[in-house]
Amino acid sequence: MSKRLTIEEIDKKISNIENYYWKGHKATSTERIDWWSLSDRMQLGRLYKLKEKRESEVSNDKDK
Repeated sequence: MSKRLTIEEIDKKISNIENYYWKGHKATSTERIDWWSLSDRMQLGRLYKLKEKRESEVSNDKDK
């Protein structure tokens, strides 16, 4: 069974992907997204959804 990623680990993965494409480019954000590979865009989507899920789990745990 795989280890659950923490919010910090998810943020780091998101940052690594975004920095790979944005570093040193002067284009606007909409132009930059066109350069990204499909797999990276899909992975970012999954990571953002997972981050939202983890944040809601943490907030639900605090409410108990």
